[in-house]
Amino acid sequence: MLKTIKEELPINNPSFEQYDIELKPVNLSDEKIELMKRYGVDRVSGGVQTFDDEVNRLNNRLGQTEEKTVEAIKRLKQNFDNVSVDLLASYEGHSLELLMRDCQKLLDLDVDSVFLYQVRQELEKGNVEDINTLNAFLNYFSENGYEILSQNQVVKKRNSIGYCEQREHRSQLSNLLGIGPSSVSEVSGFTFKNKNAVEYIQDSDSKLDESSIKKKTERNSKALYVIRNLRYFKSPDFDGFLVKEYSDKFGSSVFDNFGHEMEFMEQQGLVKTSKEKVELTNKGRLFTQWMDNYLTRHYK
Repeated sequence: MLKTIKEELPINNPSFEQYDIELKPVNLSDEKIELMKRYGVDRVSGGVQTFDDEVNRLNNRLGQTEEKTVEAIKRLKQNFDNVSVDLLASYEGHSLELLMRDCQKLLDLDVDSVFLYQVRQELEKGNVEDINTLNAFLNYFSENGYEILSQNQVVKKRNSIGYCEQREHRSQLSNLLGIGPSSVSEVSGFTFKNKNAVEYIQDSDSKLDESSIKKKTERNSKALYVIRNLRYFKSPDFDGFLVKEYSDKFGSSVFDNFGHEMEFMEQQGLVKTSKEKVELTNKGRLFTQWMDNYLTRHYK
């Protein structure tokens, strides 16, 4: 598969910013590392979820042990410059104490970024326990030198080589190809989500489901451009985008298209605007998911 991707896609082209693979660390092998390096993978994301053996057993993550996971992350760090890890809150048998132990492990392993999942949804419900868990996660890494990217992600160094350039295409809404179960592709204004693993197993005749292909409206494309430029920090000297860049891309002013939204977000202290640029604030960094929903009108 990697050979086919390299042959068919312009991976060596300067405009191809990032080649990312997500994997289960316990499934890592020397052969897979060699293949990923040979075919140009430059970022690896590992679904750790938790290091705790008992919690993994309770949640049927068979074969995943703390020893194997730690060893896998060490090997990834030795071979790749950018290693990200996913943690999962609200697992059966999990606790805040165990989560903080997981965070300490990742700090010791010097990973480049950490995501905490299954908390974002609870924020909308006002679940105090989950909000406190999220705050503990953010505070822990912030106090240990990481920077907060959004309400559930921290990075070792924010606007730097490897963290600025790799995100540029995402913010520019260039084509994105996702390969594998549940991955999302965005090509020429269309989006398509692959079936998940269970659906592939259950459906031996996995034909393209045309009903799952969506075309972005012009307004939605503009809204996505705005939020992704705020979330994915492509500019090394500030977090946001230049007004001229928006105008050059769409032939209109961001303040004409989203004047009310910009005014409201600035009133709430989420962004700062000027004639030259729209900039994300520290407070706004914690509400990027809300701004995404607000700008794309996912909220009623």
